[in-house]
Amino acid sequence: MPFLITSVSDHDPSVADATLEPFPGFRVVPRLFVRVEGELNVEYEPEFEITFDMPTSKYRPTFVGIRADEVNGTMLRTVRVTDYVKGAARLGIYLPLDDDVDQEPLASLFDFDRGESIYGDEFAHYLAQGGPNALAIAHVAFSYVFAQLASEPPAKAVQRDVRLTPRTADNWISKARAAGLLNPSGDENDAAPQLEAWSTVMERFEGMS
Repeated sequence: MPFLITSVSDHDPSVADATLEPFPGFRVVPRLFVRVEGELNVEYEPEFEITFDMPTSKYRPTFVGIRADEVNGTMLRTVRVTDYVKGAARLGIYLPLDDDVDQEPLASLFDFDRGESIYGDEFAHYLAQGGPNALAIAHVAFSYVFAQLASEPPAKAVQRDVRLTPRTADNWISKARAAGLLNPSGDENDAAPQLEAWSTVMERFEGMS
């Protein structure tokens, strides 16, 4: 993946810029501006803007452009917009469960690259072997919500992160939904189960950056 230089107006994004809360506990930056450097086999630098859409709970591209010595239509047709959106969206997602003003985006702890589990393969195997207990379902819900916000297919993210077959992943996602862990903000449902689930997941990563 090339290097994505992400900004909010004239500064780097921070947790203070994450003013939208699509799911209880999760906060996102409403709009990100991105420049791509280091893309292989191209002679231009893509620039784009992504805006968070609350009704669909994910980022969408709202501007795409390129910089080059001479711009042509072929360049625009080869810009990998979907891949860039997925990469940049991760940098605008935060989970401020405390008052840490220096908190990094969740992407600093959880990596989506190369089809690896964001929990690590050993822990993912542990979750899958234990069946759909409370610990596993908390991780399923976290994986689903994080992927949804990052414009990733959430069901496939659960398959990857907890090492489940598609059928089993769908079953466990249904259990997470029934437990109220996939409710968006604004519903009249109690947010406490979601916040408790996120805390359970994040316990393994306390103090990491």
